[in-house]
Amino acid sequence: MIKQFLLTIFVTLCLTSYSQIKSDGVIVNDAFISYINITIKMPVYVKYKLYKGGGKCERSNKWINDSKYDLIRDSSYAASGYEKGHLANAEDFAYDCHLDSLTFNNYNRLPQTKALNRGIWKKREAEIRALSQKDSLLIICGGYWETNSQTKIKGMLIPSRCWKVVYSLTTEQVVMAYLYTNTENPSEISMSVSNLEALLGYSISMPPREKKKKVKKSKK
Repeated sequence: MIKQFLLTIFVTLCLTSYSQIKSDGVIVNDAFISYINITIKMPVYVKYKLYKGGGKCERSNKWINDSKYDLIRDSSYAASGYEKGHLANAEDFAYDCHLDSLTFNNYNRLPQTKALNRGIWKKREAEIRALSQKDSLLIICGGYWETNSQTKIKGMLIPSRCWKVVYSLTTEQVVMAYLYTNTENPSEISMSVSNLEALLGYSISMPPREKKKKVKKSKK
């Protein structure tokens, strides 16, 4: 209850005081869709489907930019104190080496602390991959930048928080939605998609539920 109360206050303050960073460009490849912001030269969030994720492909670890956009380069990450945090997880696509390699794209990474990238963020990625063995999932994840306390390091605007939403395409229900602090001691909080969207200041394009068509009985 206390966490939820504090979260509500946090969201309300953000809504009343600040305008948030939104996407103004879209990049589509065979593995995922990336919604980027051209000004900050980074993805705002990505979206991809996952079923029976995992496999034996080796990580390429060779980052590229196959888009027309000028995006944050490897040199900005060097000695910055931040890691190249995958949004669409590489291991999720390790069943197909082509798809796996596509995750090493400049529009699929955000600067994350080592503690977040290799800690609870990685733990959730493994849990999601395990869920995908029995269910078809839609995964949406990205960053959040508090405009009153933005940090810029070597040309990179550091997200103060990251977030992740997992949606079951079978049950048409949200499986999990989390918000993380991008710090050396990251915390995680569960929240509703509506609260997350209110915080972000934009819709994350959740799939609409299919309306059941009424079947008309034929007259005999």
